[in-house]
Amino acid sequence: LGYEFVNVDDCWQAETRDETGRLRPDPVRFPRGIKWLASRVHDLGLKFGIYTCIGTHTCEGLPGSYDHYEIDAKTFAEWDVDFVKVDTCSLTMEQNWDPEPFYEEFARAMKKESGKILYSVCNWGIWEPWRWAPRFSHAWRTTMDIFPAFWRVLEIVDYSEPLADYVKPGAFNDMDMLECGVSGRLFNWPSMPEIVPLDVNECRSHFTLWVLLRSPLVLGMDMTKIQDEDMSVVTNEEVLSIVRQGGETQGRRLSREISGALFAPPTLFNGILGLVPSFCVFGPCVFSETYARVSDDGKSVAVGFLNRGGFFDFGFDSSVNISVHLDEDLGLRGEKCTIRVRDLWNRKDVERSSTDARVITAHNVRLRDMALYRVESENCKFDQIRIDDHHASRMSLFEVMIVTI
Repeated sequence: LGYEFVNVDDCWQAETRDETGRLRPDPVRFPRGIKWLASRVHDLGLKFGIYTCIGTHTCEGLPGSYDHYEIDAKTFAEWDVDFVKVDTCSLTMEQNWDPEPFYEEFARAMKKESGKILYSVCNWGIWEPWRWAPRFSHAWRTTMDIFPAFWRVLEIVDYSEPLADYVKPGAFNDMDMLECGVSGRLFNWPSMPEIVPLDVNECRSHFTLWVLLRSPLVLGMDMTKIQDEDMSVVTNEEVLSIVRQGGETQGRRLSREISGALFAPPTLFNGILGLVPSFCVFGPCVFSETYARVSDDGKSVAVGFLNRGGFFDFGFDSSVNISVHLDEDLGLRGEKCTIRVRDLWNRKDVERSSTDARVITAHNVRLRDMALYRVESENCKFDQIRIDDHHASRMSLFEVMIVTI
């Protein structure tokens, strides 16, 4: 399917380093050690990832890597680790002012020990890592942590989609792990109430957006308890083929269509602790978006059609038709182009309209669901530049009233 890594996050460590100053695993959780675990993962044909922190301690209070970058890099290399996530808790005063040189110092130490280890900066987007992390990192988090609320998923998308220009080959915006099948609490705070898990429509939209926006696909659910409907989403081979064919670029939002009377509260901290984006004052309301990601060879483009809705279902149309234009939106170049459209979620070809051959329409997209089509041409190409130039919002100004406070 394309999933390559088995990663352990925080709490793999013992409470203290050993007598030589090296990190050591929790003896109860990992009695045979990390090197043995990495070897078993490799025997399965997979790669192994581990977690540490740029500060003095991890987010759970265990030993961090501050002042131990060289010895920790050496330890991870000796354990045959393939991926290291570096978090941002327990920073020193100097690190709080500017974490960049510390992340870069750790990255240099890692590269010195092994040029094959992937290095991921997880500083929650606070210091705009997309501006500096691409020099030495393979991925960087764009926001604070995700949790299984659909409005949080959309908020991360809104914050991360405009950062596409910072993506380069081998280095990507990380929108955090996938929340399909995950139970959690609001803001991931123990004192907050539990959240109703994402339903199958929301899970499908969440997964589609992460695929189109080129975010690393990290499964956050308990794999021993995953439900069949969630498993069917994250293992859809046709959808995952977009990852393999989509090249090194991030997809873009093509359009945003809004109609009806919407109330839009302001967003706090611009994607860090934001509030709900909108809800319908009186219906009918529609809030839909389209996204696109062009393949490496330019002969196909993946197009997502999102019926975004609002925080509450009240007032929003339960299903909508959403369209894109082959030339205006997708930049199709050429005459007498042969077009094939494939519905990837439903695994079937789509019959095109004979009345308007330049329009692709996803019909009856349910609230908070997302259709995903692959549009292919044997004799014409889709222009990535035109897609990038056209990602501004289209709003039905004569039909919309947006009230903000």
